[in-house]
Amino acid sequence: MRCLTAVLPLVSLASCTREALLISPDPSPPAPLPSPPALPAATPEFVEEKPAKTPSAMPSVTAQAPKKDEVIPVEKSAEFEIRFTLRNWTIKEGGNGVHCILDNWRVRAIHDPKRKLRLGDFTGGKPLEEGFHLLAILPVHPGGESVKPTKFKMPAAILPFYVGKKTEPTWNSKEPLLLLNAPVSGKIPSAGVLFDFYLVNTELARGKVVVHASISGPDLARGESMSQWRPWRIKNAQPGEYLTKVELYHYVPDSFESGSAVSVNLVSKPMPGKWTSVTREFLLE
Repeated sequence: MRCLTAVLPLVSLASCTREALLISPDPSPPAPLPSPPALPAATPEFVEEKPAKTPSAMPSVTAQAPKKDEVIPVEKSAEFEIRFTLRNWTIKEGGNGVHCILDNWRVRAIHDPKRKLRLGDFTGGKPLEEGFHLLAILPVHPGGESVKPTKFKMPAAILPFYVGKKTEPTWNSKEPLLLLNAPVSGKIPSAGVLFDFYLVNTELARGKVVVHASISGPDLARGESMSQWRPWRIKNAQPGEYLTKVELYHYVPDSFESGSAVSVNLVSKPMPGKWTSVTREFLLE
């Protein structure tokens, strides 16, 4: 009887433990909360922006290669190195830079003073076509906007040159020139996609000279007449393919007869010249 009495409390304890496990099972995980409804994508906009502040000391570019009107052999054109010096402009990653634009086609940004840039970088390593070419070197602000000239100083260098042989030039240093600095293909910045042009030998003025710009892409189709030299930006841009065209227009007298009277009006017409209109495709990611 003494041994039986010692075993009974152990049996009773084991029974209570099994009963507690059956009565208080582990709680089930809570059901997941429903996902909030997806917000509609913001509508893309094409808006004018305030220009960057003019530098206290105007930068300048002195080109060393190619030289004005230089003839570069076709077989050497892809490896031909672009060289220039800067004054009053320090370039660095995340800061000021330089944009090189070849034939108003492709744009290459430089933020490293030690970086080497070759003409073949614009053509996928292939030689350039024979004939006349135009290279523009523009100092740019950290956001990519080109430094605009003042009344007496132009910061950019514009270099006509030839590949293979000299041909009839399609631009001279006294003719109007419209360059498209941005937009270019790439990732969409959080601040929006910069739209920036550059003018040489002409000035914008309402009723005299304007820039007509059109841009189309995913959920975006806009056209603007710009009488002030300011940057624009594509806000809420969506990934996809885009097409833009930028043109210089000027107002010229146009007369017509109505009965015995002759009326003269100012009419907006495209400015003549090969380098007063730019069409560019670009891809945003």
